[in-house]
Amino acid sequence: PVVATDVGGVSEIISNYQTGLLIPEKDVLRLTVAIVSLLNDSRKASLISETGYRYVLNNFSHDHMWTQISRLYELYE
Repeated sequence: PVVATDVGGVSEIISNYQTGLLIPEKDVLRLTVAIVSLLNDSRKASLISETGYRYVLNNFSHDHMWTQISRLYELYE
């Protein structure tokens, strides 16, 4: 699973506790707790990993990206 700090556009891709874990910027204690919690709860880690994997496949595959780009071109034809 992804554990990331909530900076920039990260929260546009990672949905906290669904597709990954978002930690406030520069919060080392929360980062540590999040990582340890995933190490101690393999079921939660697997669920978040699988959900994140499906999200990436559905939203960032070549086919999906091509469809999105094609729609943009169609708007300006």
